[in-house]
Amino acid sequence: MNVFIVLLVILLLSAIEVRNIVKHNRKYELAVYLILMGLGTILSVFIMYGVEIPSFFNIIEHVFSPLGNLILNFLE
Repeated sequence: MNVFIVLLVILLLSAIEVRNIVKHNRKYELAVYLILMGLGTILSVFIMYGVEIPSFFNIIEHVFSPLGNLILNFLE
């Protein structure tokens, strides 16, 4: 039930905002807004259902940690 209320509120607020964006003919802004609101809505629903979302910083650490160690070893 809480998910339904959140989705309804997001839908209503987005409808108002999209109407204003379309009225001013801002296609790029509309695309960015819809992508960000879509991602935010999906993440909100996942969090409300208790789905564990991996942190983006863990991915960055996993990618750049070997590079950092390589640079430290090179400088020594």
